[in-house]
Amino acid sequence: ALANDEETAAALNGRIDAKIGSLGEPGARGWNTGATTTAFEAVAKNGPDDGGGCVRADGSRIDVTRTQVVRADVTGVITLYLADDDGPILTGDVVFVREQVQFYTEWLGLTVEVENSTLVTVTYNGTLTISTKGVSATDAAIEAQAQVELTAAGRVLQIGEGPTLDYGRDAILDAGNAGKPTAFRLKSLVLSLPTTDTTLADGEVVALVLGTLSIVRP
Repeated sequence: ALANDEETAAALNGRIDAKIGSLGEPGARGWNTGATTTAFEAVAKNGPDDGGGCVRADGSRIDVTRTQVVRADVTGVITLYLADDDGPILTGDVVFVREQVQFYTEWLGLTVEVENSTLVTVTYNGTLTISTKGVSATDAAIEAQAQVELTAAGRVLQIGEGPTLDYGRDAILDAGNAGKPTAFRLKSLVLSLPTTDTTLADGEVVALVLGTLSIVRP
């Protein structure tokens, strides 16, 4: 018998790419760039019956709104990470999503590892200086609205996508937008934390949290 040469990483990746392509589903919600979609991401988010999420044992649906697909270049192992609007999904729910995704993919000879995401909290501390003119909101109200804006901004970020300094700063300033009860005229916002952009590893998902915000009205 002739010995088979060991498959190169490039050949393995090409074969896996072809498999992933065969699982593509136009219009499916997948990948954080939106440029590539895979049917197994659609299964995780919409369920195998496209009914609005994978199904628990009691018949209720699991809410997965964010996914990330990571492929190891050397081994070719594909991992699908899961998150909902608030971050990692319930640990018990991962079992149901994994079962339903793998049932869908294994018959094609493609093994997809399904894992929960890991929460990373980014805390914002700083000093907000605003004009006293035309501002009726209390400091507490402004702080509460700033947290609302940070939470919403964090939910937009995909798994593996960290916020820049300006991203979090802009979210805090959204609390002062015209038309909101906390509208204010900005003089300055100086952040003491974080001090740099936040970089996430594969499988990590962020939550943006307001720490200490000192509000100055000179």
